[in-house]
Amino acid sequence: LKKRKHPYGLTPGSSPYPDHLMPTPEACEEVNRLLSELHGEVTPPKEIPAPSMDVAGCGEVPDLLDAILRTLLSASTTATNANKALKGLEEKFGLRTSGTGKGSISWEAVHQADIAAVVESIKKGGLAKIRGGNIKKILATIYDQNCARRDALQRERETGLKADILGAKHETQKQKDTELAKFEETLLTMDHVFEMSTDEAMEEMTKLPGIGVKTASCVILFCMKRPSFAVDTHVWRHCKWLGWVPNNASRDKT
Repeated sequence: LKKRKHPYGLTPGSSPYPDHLMPTPEACEEVNRLLSELHGEVTPPKEIPAPSMDVAGCGEVPDLLDAILRTLLSASTTATNANKALKGLEEKFGLRTSGTGKGSISWEAVHQADIAAVVESIKKGGLAKIRGGNIKKILATIYDQNCARRDALQRERETGLKADILGAKHETQKQKDTELAKFEETLLTMDHVFEMSTDEAMEEMTKLPGIGVKTASCVILFCMKRPSFAVDTHVWRHCKWLGWVPNNASRDKT
């Protein structure tokens, strides 16, 4: 598969500010203590809930592609507008009836639809042309990538030559066989990302059109159930106020 370089210049495993000593573990623990006193202690759910069709949310659904697209709908808008966009998609394209994404939007129907129909379905959510275009591009990208991924895994099974695809080195043969079986059901899946390291998952997601570091971080936290510190505009401002990053730090570097 052709590897695309993502545009965010991330440096997983090392800080872009190696000489900036904050935040220390003690500083993080103090902020967590203060917030917990105000709002109560927050613990992650043991299981990801079934997809809601009333709340778009920030990726707390079982299917990873569904999580990404829902988070995309929720970015740079109000929760009310995001929920309206989700409802519009449901009314136009219906719901999946099987698989990990059962009960959520039929992204297969969205993939097959004309872009004008997608834009029209989400117009109540705002920024419809931009979001609709990115949704169509993401679905086309995942479909094409999975066609190539399926072919590579089939060649590996037939010839024994290791497939040169991201995440395959972490998978057992049973997991690869499960992935091939999943492709028979739909080519619009990103389940294989669960087998990647967190850094690989972040890099893979941020290559997708319209998906930035914050969106990917939300999906890693709420869908993949891995620790990830999503930085929105408010968190960015507070991190600078606390001295956790230099005052000139960008949001992505934060």
